[in-house]
Amino acid sequence: MKENNFDIKSLLTFIEANYKLDRDTILDIIELSILKAASKNKKFSSDLCVKIDKNDYTVHVYDSFIVDDELTGPGIISSKLAKQYSKNGNIQEGDIIEIEIPIQNLGRICARDSRMMILQKIKQTKNENIISEYEHKIGTIITGIVSGFDKGNIIFTVNGNVDMIIPQKEKIFNEKYKNGDVISGVIIGVNKKQKYSPIIVSRSSDIFVEELMRNEIPEINDGKLKIMNIVRSPGNLTKVIVKSEDTKLDVVGTCVGKNGIRIKNIKSEFQHEKIDIIRHSDNIIDIVKESLLPIEVYDIKPDVLNPSTLIITTDSRSYEHLIKRYNKNVYLTSKLIGHRIVVEKRLDIASFEEIKENAIRTISENLDISLIESKMLVNSGYTTIECIADEDLDTFISNCGLNEITASGIHAAASTIIEHLRNN
Repeated sequence: MKENNFDIKSLLTFIEANYKLDRDTILDIIELSILKAASKNKKFSSDLCVKIDKNDYTVHVYDSFIVDDELTGPGIISSKLAKQYSKNGNIQEGDIIEIEIPIQNLGRICARDSRMMILQKIKQTKNENIISEYEHKIGTIITGIVSGFDKGNIIFTVNGNVDMIIPQKEKIFNEKYKNGDVISGVIIGVNKKQKYSPIIVSRSSDIFVEELMRNEIPEINDGKLKIMNIVRSPGNLTKVIVKSEDTKLDVVGTCVGKNGIRIKNIKSEFQHEKIDIIRHSDNIIDIVKESLLPIEVYDIKPDVLNPSTLIITTDSRSYEHLIKRYNKNVYLTSKLIGHRIVVEKRLDIASFEEIKENAIRTISENLDISLIESKMLVNSGYTTIECIADEDLDTFISNCGLNEITASGIHAAASTIIEHLRNN
């Protein structure tokens, strides 16, 4: 192995520039890697030793030999040859002598293998240092500069020397970045097998919004305000329920800040996402009404047949907004309260066709039958479950347009539901 096949100075410069480790640590890793690579060569004994001169960064390799004129093999040297390496020439059989091995004797394979081991160990050491520094900072917001991309993942550099990664599933889908952009996120975990970096960061997590609010709104950190729940559609809309422990403190006004400065600072971390602050209430109806603002809701009530479902009644214009343009609003409100939400149009302003469609959908859902079967019932005049249950079975079978088995099953189900409601 010639000296130019293994240039320690160049390797040191490369490692320091790319891995930001201290020089003594790097030299220790290089020594150990060369030793491991050289030890694969059966010509050398198990007592092989590698040392790097820290003044001129030359590599020195030493092996120990037993002086013996009869035996041969690795670690054995004749007394005649041993005297050539001895300073005083006083050598006897059985002595152990340490001899420096010319670096070129290690061979090119050793140079190649040791370089691979060095880079592998350097990367491992850096990752271990990063994990040690950041594994206790999960939930902390971090800011860095975008330095690369890999299969949809964002790689960004923190403090000039620590790479972190935002996996594709932790990105906000409609955000675009390029190298050099400043980006923030919240640390959510550590994956030692993760390519490029063991530190995983998220921009789509609810925790990111929560930590941004803690940083921007002092009243949350000092306990005057408490975040009760957060739901997100990353890139579209976030809803946050906040409770005030001080009855004199206005929840929305405090979170929004004077002239909206606090909420603007929070939203500045996102490109398009809207954030709704909702006052906490023990009454779930109040939360729903505030969450759906500025949509005007006329009535909210539990579904008689399914108490875990809330039925919201609104006017035609608001109805169109809620089920089409702003369906994320209803979806997130549903997640926020943990109840299914069904939006209906006020019947007093609804058209005949709208009333009919509503009846078809309601019967289909509550009796667990197809929309086609439900439509046949409504067209036959059975617009409610109660109408079905109160009808004589034979008359119902005769009038509903369905076969006898299907009609009998529907009538029995409707009768069971109505009987349960009347008895409770």
